[in-house]
Amino acid sequence: MAARNDKYQTEQEAHSVNEEKNIHNSSAPSINLHNIRGYTHDLSYTPQEERKAVLKADIGILAFLMLLFIFLQFDRTNLANALTGGLREDAKLKTSDINTATTLFTLGFVLTELPFNVISKRLGPEVFLPITMFSWGVCTWAQVWIVDRRGLWALRFMIGSLEGGYIPGQC
Repeated sequence: MAARNDKYQTEQEAHSVNEEKNIHNSSAPSINLHNIRGYTHDLSYTPQEERKAVLKADIGILAFLMLLFIFLQFDRTNLANALTGGLREDAKLKTSDINTATTLFTLGFVLTELPFNVISKRLGPEVFLPITMFSWGVCTWAQVWIVDRRGLWALRFMIGSLEGGYIPGQC
């Protein structure tokens, strides 16, 4: 404490002055929050209002996310369902072709997790995740037109790639 600058009476005063210097020297533009519609600088709320707001967010957001995860699970099981429904014979697939498709799905998932999270951070999840989910839906529906192993491999890789960006980016 002996090394403290004597021109400040307390550490709290010194901290306060340093904060002011940092704020005024900052290159970030200042934002006037008072011009934002709905902004109240002295916001106060009751515990009941907070509970109501949290419940509204939970129902609106979490229900939608749960629905999307259900669709992702449908996709993961649809290959097995398609195989029992005759995909193997229709597309003239061998067991090795199906195993390759499953491997490509996993490879796409693993390869795109990190890059898609970087892209999501730059674009913002509110922009990136809807694009990813729409693209995933298009690829999932495109499986209807699979006629050979190359089509199966390409779509399973694309679906895995898009899921790799969606699941971690959502968190």
